Amino acid sequence: MALSDLKDLIKDTPISQVIGSYIKLTVRGNHIQGLCPFHPDTKPSLIVNDQKKLFMCFACQTGGDAITFVQKFKGVGFVDALKELAQVVGVQFSQYEEEKKKNPKREMARKILSRAVKIYRKTKPSPVYQEFLKKRNLDPQTCDTFSLGLAPNNSIISGYLNSLPEGEEKKLALDVAQEIGLIKKDRTYYDTFRDRIIFPIWDRFGHLQGFTSRALFAHQKAKYMNSVGSFIFDKKNLLYGFHLAKTPISQKDAVIVCEGNMDLIALHKFGFDNSIAIMGLALGEQSQNVLKNLTSNIYLGLDNDDAGLMAAERINHGLMLSGIIPKYLDFSPHKDPDEFLESEGALKLQELIDTAPALVDILIDKSMPESIPTLMDKKLTLLKSAFAILAPLGNNLEASERLAFLAKRLGLKSDPLQINQAFEEYLKDHPADRERHSITQIQTPKEFPKPNLQKTEQSLGHGEKLFIQEIIQNPEYLTHGKVSEMLDLVKQTDVSLLVSRLRKIYFEVDESEFPQIVMSLINSGELSLPLREVAGAALYRYKPMETTDEIKSQVFEDIKAKILVDRLMEQKKMLKLEIDDCSDEKNLDPLMQKLLGIEKDLKKLKTLKLS
Repeated sequence: MALSDLKDLIKDTPISQVIGSYIKLTVRGNHIQGLCPFHPDTKPSLIVNDQKKLFMCFACQTGGDAITFVQKFKGVGFVDALKELAQVVGVQFSQYEEEKKKNPKREMARKILSRAVKIYRKTKPSPVYQEFLKKRNLDPQTCDTFSLGLAPNNSIISGYLNSLPEGEEKKLALDVAQEIGLIKKDRTYYDTFRDRIIFPIWDRFGHLQGFTSRALFAHQKAKYMNSVGSFIFDKKNLLYGFHLAKTPISQKDAVIVCEGNMDLIALHKFGFDNSIAIMGLALGEQSQNVLKNLTSNIYLGLDNDDAGLMAAERINHGLMLSGIIPKYLDFSPHKDPDEFLESEGALKLQELIDTAPALVDILIDKSMPESIPTLMDKKLTLLKSAFAILAPLGNNLEASERLAFLAKRLGLKSDPLQINQAFEEYLKDHPADRERHSITQIQTPKEFPKPNLQKTEQSLGHGEKLFIQEIIQNPEYLTHGKVSEMLDLVKQTDVSLLVSRLRKIYFEVDESEFPQIVMSLINSGELSLPLREVAGAALYRYKPMETTDEIKSQVFEDIKAKILVDRLMEQKKMLKLEIDDCSDEKNLDPLMQKLLGIEKDLKKLKTLKLS
């Protein structure tokens, strides 16, 4: 029988019987009603109508048929909702499912991963591992919930697989374990994860997919290491902890999105069980759809650094395209949710959530100067910068209200209708802003050109180019202490964000994965064209060499000098333009003094470079 037959059977079953198996329903006159599970409901707001075969909540405006209810209530896809409903109506889903051959590799992978979790969990805890658990306040219950374990240094998984009886099954087990990156081979087999804390990763249905691991010792090169991408481990479509969080997300009608295993574990430990973690720094389209099906209240609680903000902007863009405006949790002065909770506690985080602003409003504020300019053209240019930020929303009420408020803030007297018409024209002329947007890519609008500023934003200085080249060609430079100093110097925001992200990723992946990471960033469309060109050229010449700290320090000093020269030359250029436009001799003298000071600074830098 076909799936359409099962859907007909579900439709023929009273919807009150279906929904009544998940929540308590009562009959009130001609109505069947219950507390709505999709928002905090104190009096029955959900009405179930057997004649219409539909449900509706008149408080949160959620409604649909039985399949819709189960999808939203259980946080599953359409087919999985049908599987769930098959049990409710008392039939076997397999009767309606097309016969499919089992995939031997996938079945073997799941067997190996399940066995590996048990082995890591049974490994005798080392003093360093126990110290880590104590330091991070990880109690036995939390360790059990997330199945935390220890990978010892003796290649215990390889030993287990080699102990299997000789035959085809053993060969398949070893081949699959290699393919999913659990073991490696160099003459003999050895484990990928050694002397590491193990965090199992599940898909949204609770099936094991792979592992994230954390180094036990400081000398280990990669602090964090994930399972390699494979037929079973697709990082971009995995949400860590979702199988535990999907029901709380539905019940609380909200989700907190963080990055990193420890942040997620900390949130759950402190009672925020409606939290999930992205794997890496992206939220794939499939994962976005999963979350949107459960709630429209999304809080971005990513790390409080440049890479975290860039990831938040990217996620914000994708959600805004679908009409969802996520809110932003600023953990400063703490770096992440884990540190915030340990220092401030759950009540403070709840206050942060209750007062969290929309990220789009933060981005608009960041695009505004400290003081509002008096010239009308400059005010209109600032309004246009907000057009670029709001473009993913399209010309809807959320965008219109924000533009009207900003116009008043800027002191513009145009009525809202005129502003909306200008925004519509902008959307027609800038379709790319509707497709991908980041605060780091905002260009001066065409209608209000500022040639010098636009050129400054788009071009890279000689020093910045050298900085990117050295970092990509020799990623080991990312570990040097002077990188932070260089990031404070660079002018281009996207250069700073790229290096910050590469530095974070470098400690999480194998060195062999670094070129692939750089290539994915180049191809992502998130970087300006000049930066992509420099990064691509550097990647073409990628050939890392071991160097001493002394050489690295000298390279960074040379680049620092070039960046400072670039900056002074730019200041000199802008100052000369001011001098050329100056007609008042009284104002001309201080400008000439500034120019003389810049010339002296340039001479000092050139002298230092020659010495």
